[in-house]
Amino acid sequence: MQTQELRYASATGLGEIYSKLWLPDSAPGAVVQIAHGMAEHIERYALFAEFLCGHGIAVAANDHAGHGKSADTAHRGYFGESGGWEAVLKDMKALHDQAAERFPGVPYILMGHSMGSFLARSYATRYGEGIRALILSGTAGSNPVLGVAKAMARNEKKKNGPMQPSPRISDMSFGSYNKQFLPARTPFDWLSRDTETVDRYVADPGCGFPFTAEAYLDVFTGLSEISGPAWAKKVPKVPIQLFSGAKDPVGGSGKGVLQVKKWLEDTGHDVTFKLYPEGRHEMLNEINRSEVYNDVLAFIERIR
Repeated sequence: MQTQELRYASATGLGEIYSKLWLPDSAPGAVVQIAHGMAEHIERYALFAEFLCGHGIAVAANDHAGHGKSADTAHRGYFGESGGWEAVLKDMKALHDQAAERFPGVPYILMGHSMGSFLARSYATRYGEGIRALILSGTAGSNPVLGVAKAMARNEKKKNGPMQPSPRISDMSFGSYNKQFLPARTPFDWLSRDTETVDRYVADPGCGFPFTAEAYLDVFTGLSEISGPAWAKKVPKVPIQLFSGAKDPVGGSGKGVLQVKKWLEDTGHDVTFKLYPEGRHEMLNEINRSEVYNDVLAFIERIR
């Protein structure tokens, strides 16, 4: 296996996007592009990428604007002044175009985790002709307080400015996630039962930071777009894998993920679905990650 780094101008106007390729030693039988989640970065997917490379599958991923090596300190948790969601999707498309040009004719699969799954769901409705399959990890269904959340983000933006971090909205969005895991060892026990994974996340300065009010508004606007059967009708008829932990608070302990499954199945999509008992939010980092890795591999083997 070898790795390569790429940089290209961000559609957000905030400098360059950092991306990385994990390449098997022989010609790949498929390419998987990963969209990471909120307040993290692509290096957290290195072990999974290495696993896929070991099975002849190339992996492409980029740090979203405001994240990882695509962000400077002033712009962490920020997608740009306006239209940030669309710009992040364009940054993903730019990586797709480079990888697809390098490996023409090879099945191209888009995988998104958490916020990355929301982006992947939006991406599929715009650029779905370029993907052969879709994998959604730790996704969520509709949120009944989304309108309130958008109003709060607008108010915070007006009051404090678009680039000001918003701990208030962060607490509203994530503050209850640890409740089912009390007594909690850290504020992020909801991510995984693997304590080493959680401790690495807590110690990583590139993880767990609050978004700005503008970026929260971008995310909430994106969620509004993908919440409902009207979204599913726009998704191309490609195989889709949905998986989550049965105790993942982001997906409502499975309820939200089942809702997404129903939207897709009701619109004629081929959906592979699994809830992992006792699993939390990051199934790729859970104590049974080897099982999850192999389930994803089995899905990909159907495609290539």
